[in-house]
Amino acid sequence: MVTDIDFARFLFAEGFQKDEGPGRFHGGYFHPDVPRFGFEFVSGTLFDGRSDYNKLLAVPMSGNAEVVFPAIEDLIADRLGQYASSNNRSEDMRLQALLMFSLASEYDRDYLKRRIVEETGDPTVIGLV
Repeated sequence: MVTDIDFARFLFAEGFQKDEGPGRFHGGYFHPDVPRFGFEFVSGTLFDGRSDYNKLLAVPMSGNAEVVFPAIEDLIADRLGQYASSNNRSEDMRLQALLMFSLASEYDRDYLKRRIVEETGDPTVIGLV
């Protein structure tokens, strides 16, 4: 089993850096070639237990390892939830959700709407009625 520490070593070997310092998200990682894109390892239940585990995407890596990604619907809903949770409405969060929605080649419309509402978001923000 690959641990978070093993994966972090892989990331560092590929040129990723820890998110630290002003304007960075502490606890995550980013690549200097794409500094606005970052990610973090999370623990606990996925999206507070609201995610459908049957929709996870497992990508095989070398050996028997795999990286598991949440469903695109959950990622979009999370960004809209972050957008809605702030009084100043971070435009980056809305744009991230909109970009993911526009790039999604397929998605479960009903699941996406439900997840957006659960995350206190508004489906119409991305044009989903």
